[in-house]
This record gives sequence, structure tokens and C-alpha cells, in this order.
Amino acid sequence: MSTGTGRALWTVAKDLGLAYVAILALSALGLCARLAWFDAGVAPALDPFADEARARLTVPPDDPAAGRALALARERTAGDDRTALSLETRDGAPWLVLRSRDRADTSVVVDAARAAGVFEGGVVVSLSGFDLGVLARADADALVSSLGWVLPWLIASGGLGFLAVGVWARRRRPAPLGDPAAGPSRLAAIGLGVGVLAVGLSWSISVALEALGAPSREQEWVVRLAGGTGSAFVVLLVGAGLIAPLGEEVFFRGHLFRWLRAETTTPLAYDVSAGAFALVHQNPAAIAQYLAYGVLFAWAYARWRSLAVPVVAHAVVNVTGVLLLRLGASGAGGT
Repeated sequence: MSTGTGRALWTVAKDLGLAYVAILALSALGLCARLAWFDAGVAPALDPFADEARARLTVPPDDPAAGRALALARERTAGDDRTALSLETRDGAPWLVLRSRDRADTSVVVDAARAAGVFEGGVVVSLSGFDLGVLARADADALVSSLGWVLPWLIASGGLGFLAVGVWARRRRPAPLGDPAAGPSRLAAIGLGVGVLAVGLSWSISVALEALGAPSREQEWVVRLAGGTGSAFVVLLVGAGLIAPLGEEVFFRGHLFRWLRAETTTPLAYDVSAGAFALVHQNPAAIAQYLAYGVLFAWAYARWRSLAVPVVAHAVVNVTGVLLLRLGASGAGGT
């Protein structure tokens, strides 16, 4: 590896790190604001080292929201005689408390608490713009109701972080690619076609992996939100269909691929930008699809010299994936 190539790869690593810092900062901003102006009925909290699960009510005990939370928790834990659920006041604050009837068996508390839906360990404080895995243990609609506007903000933080760093890096290290190869309407149509091609490519890879006994799967938090009703589904659709394609394409194709192509070699630009794109999605079961997307979107960007093509194609992939998950299909859809 030449010194120039090593320096270029180090710059890429720094840009990725900066993007993650931006994502974390945006996520923390939303979480801090949410904690400062909490307006939901229940703030989740689970103590794994005790024999009980607690959810602090952020409304008075006589508020209808408190009654609904208690009724929902009781409904979801009905028939479980290993735990007991109560509404208690501690230090002047109302709490929903679920405890084990057998103090020696604390594992049942965690299981029952997750079933109750309002006792999710660290949901508020653990979420971040780049790792939403904890959503796998939460009811999608209950989570949207609990987090309110901060959930769309957290989902958007990933795309916004990549967008901010991508725009900054493009201005700091310009690498002209040339004028667009077509007008806006034609570029949009080409992007639609590339997106359809990407969906077909993803399906082909999924079929091949299934035949090899290594089926690809979408991340659980995406599956949960896609299957939610109302706002949960809309939040995912907007985040995956608009914000993520714009931010990720500006960073990975508009910055990384373009700059690496100018500074190193074209094959290395394809490999590194596609590899980074696949890794940040944190879904090993679908890494083959993400690598394919990364190469295809970079090729489309280089061929038509406009980010409009990969942005539209990326949106087509993500929206198609979300809709398929909504209909009950499995496999990796994008995001």
C-alpha cells in the first residue's frame, strides 16, 4: 500500500468517525430535550439488578394516561401468576411496579416486564441515531407513544449526521466529477430504474443466500416499526425513504467515492465506499446486499455524474423494503 493510499484511507476513517460524532450529538440533543420536556404517560426504566421492574409515571396517578398504562400492563401480563403488578408512590412520585412473587427468581420479572410493554430497560437513555437495536424489545406503537417527537428525530439523526459531514467534507476537499449527464427529470427516471434494478439484485442475492442456508434478514427494530400502526409506520417510511437516502448518498457517494476516485484508484474507491456503507448498517446478515447497493449506487453516480440518481434509487430500495416488511415479507430491504 502506497503512502498516498494509506493517507487517503486514514482520512476516510476520520470522516466516518466525525459522522458518528455528529450522529451522537444530534441524538443526544433530542434525548436531552425529551427528558427536559417529557410529555408522555410513562418513562421506561428497568433495574436488572433488583427483583422488580419500575416505570415512573410522568403524569399524576389520577390522570387517564396512568390508568391506561396500568390497564395495558395488566392485560399483557394476565395469566402470569409469577409476578404482581401495582401502582405505588415512592418519594412523592407515582410508579408502576412489577415484582416477582418468588424473590429468588428474578428472571421472570424481565420477561414479564417486556411483555407488559411499559417496562423497557433503558429505551429512552440507550437509543442513539446509529444503533436502534434496543427497539427489538419494545412494542413499536407503545414506543412511538412514549418517545413522541424524539423517535423521528433519533431515526433522522443518522441521515442528518451523514449529510452534515458529507457537505462539509465536499467543500473542504473538492473533487469535481463533471456536469450531470442529463436533465433533472431524466435523472429522476434513471434513478427510478436503477432502484428497480437494485431491488431485483437484492432479491437475487436473498434467494442465493437462502439456498446456501444463510438467509438474509432485516434488522429487528425495522421489522417492528414497519409492522406498527399509524405513526410508527409513517416515522419509518419518512426516515428510510427520504432522510436516509439523502444523507447517506451525499456522504458515501458524493464525498467518499468521489474523493477516493480522485485521490487513489477507481477500484479502491468502489471497494472502500461500498464497504464502509455496508459496515455502518450493522446488519451482518444482509452485508452482501449492502455491498451490492454500494457498488451499484457508486456506478450510477459515476455514470450520470449526479447524486439525484443514487438518491432516488436508494429511496426506491428503502421504500420497497419497508412496504414488503409491512406486507409480511422477510429479507433485507435497505435503510
